[in-house]
Amino acid sequence: MVLARYKKLFEPGQIGSLRIKNRIVKMGAQICRMDWENGYVQQRYIDYYEALAKGGVGLVTVAGSEIGKDVWFEGFLVTDDKFVPRLRELTDAIHKYDCPAFLQMLHIGPMMKNPIASTALTREEYPMSLTLPRAVTVQEIKEIVHEFGEQAERAHRAGFDGVELNGGALHFLNTFLSPA
Repeated sequence: MVLARYKKLFEPGQIGSLRIKNRIVKMGAQICRMDWENGYVQQRYIDYYEALAKGGVGLVTVAGSEIGKDVWFEGFLVTDDKFVPRLRELTDAIHKYDCPAFLQMLHIGPMMKNPIASTALTREEYPMSLTLPRAVTVQEIKEIVHEFGEQAERAHRAGFDGVELNGGALHFLNTFLSPA
């Protein structure tokens, strides 16, 4: 029996035209560190997300895929068409249980090997002991927008139902909202 105060949690929901069987969402947080086989999604990663969908989650957001040429994150990639078939296996496993799948996309900007941000920051403004990021150029912004678009298109071809743009946690998009 569901407590009355949690009744809404188990009711169907909708995001645009996308129907969600309930309002339980697996957020786009990274689940673990593993050997990523040169950027390809591994079977145990697929198994993990399939288990969430089978268990009744209403929406699965697959954790972060980085944008950028200077990434350091050890995870799966969506930076090339060669990754799409394996990502399709992931979305097919999630969809078997009437569960939509979103892909979280992010650019780590200030945490890159050669850090960038919307504006240059001083040591006092920068909350971490990493190298101070330089201000991004207008041309670089255009390139990053293009990379987000390419990744979203690959995500669509891989069967994802939507994307989540990560604009927090000192990632690049966040620097447009706050220098800290």
